[in-house]
Amino acid sequence: MSRTTRLSKGTGIGGRTMEIVHDGHTLWLSGDFDVRSTMEVRNAIYEHLHGHDEDVVVDLTDVTTIDKTVPTQTESISFEFDLRHSPEKVWRALTDPALLAEWLLPVLDLELEPGAAFTFKTQPYPGWDGIVNCRALEIEPHRKLSYTWVVGDMLDTVVTFTLTPTASGTRLSLVQSGFKPDQKQNFGGARYGWRLMGGKLVDLLARIP
Repeated sequence: MSRTTRLSKGTGIGGRTMEIVHDGHTLWLSGDFDVRSTMEVRNAIYEHLHGHDEDVVVDLTDVTTIDKTVPTQTESISFEFDLRHSPEKVWRALTDPALLAEWLLPVLDLELEPGAAFTFKTQPYPGWDGIVNCRALEIEPHRKLSYTWVVGDMLDTVVTFTLTPTASGTRLSLVQSGFKPDQKQNFGGARYGWRLMGGKLVDLLARIP
């Protein structure tokens, strides 16, 4: 079962409240939302409507984001983004270090060569030193990018982006696979994290030429 949420046309969403039409019902969310920030709107809707047993679809003016993770799934996380941007532009956001720092994490020594090692590094948090060790696995410019995503001794996974041209732009598939059955907390954290970072990616694509 999927849940589809759309901003109702003609309704202002700046200010204290936002009108949402959800499965034919009108909802109101309180708070300050920036109409220019699809990420803020999407996260607000997610926090209000999220159910782990259902897909969550947020349909905004420039993007549809679908959490494709199967409810009983614990091995892999899956998202799809229907973007109104060319595969070339989306690819640049996935591979340009300066752009990666804006929506994902700062990256060091990134080389688009199979087998090349690189590192994402941010400020440390309790239980995590802020470092993600990666190694490029598959690189097909404008089509597919896959690399390992290893966090210390607690997480050894693979992240894969697949770009498919569409009539309106690009369908971007994101899959992180390799979670173990006893890593439910890591799985949930990663799923929430990709949702947030996916929103940042959408906002970035809307800003850059």
